[in-house]
Amino acid sequence: DYLSFSRPLDDLRSQPLELGALADEVLAVLEARAEVAAVALKRSGGGARAVGDPRRLKEALLNLIANAIEATRQGGEVEVSVVGGADQATIEIRDTGRGLGAEELARIGTPFYTTREDGTGLGVVLARGVIKQHGGQVAYESEVGKGTRVTVTLPARAPEGRPQASAPAAAPAAEARAHG
Repeated sequence: DYLSFSRPLDDLRSQPLELGALADEVLAVLEARAEVAAVALKRSGGGARAVGDPRRLKEALLNLIANAIEATRQGGEVEVSVVGGADQATIEIRDTGRGLGAEELARIGTPFYTTREDGTGLGVVLARGVIKQHGGQVAYESEVGKGTRVTVTLPARAPEGRPQASAPAAAPAAEARAHG
């Protein structure tokens, strides 16, 4: 996380992406973690397209989905929903975890703030930075005892002034370790 956090955000290798396939790759990496935690992973939706750096977006999604898994009790579920539109795409991560109170929710994304004993407090910061760099946004909704919903919106086209890669670059395998 520390290395990812310090990496320059300007070196994006943007290309057209199918977000459902990207979400499936991230879920495959996190499947064993969810199994050990006895948390069901689900994905819905599809056909959503965006332009972005697949490696950086995978890092962001790994952090957000891993946080959802870790916040969810045994027998709960994490659902990743992907929806596309003409101008933007949305990835929604819903968990049936413990939820966050208003004070905790207000502090999410503050560097080094974490609700977990073993957390660094950088996962959400990293994810927000990557999503913002892509011209998108991250929003949180939560209710104590009912879970949390994280909504990531990304533009369907490259932001003005940011060229997209001429040929899709091969994306390295997503890292299996994610912290928030």
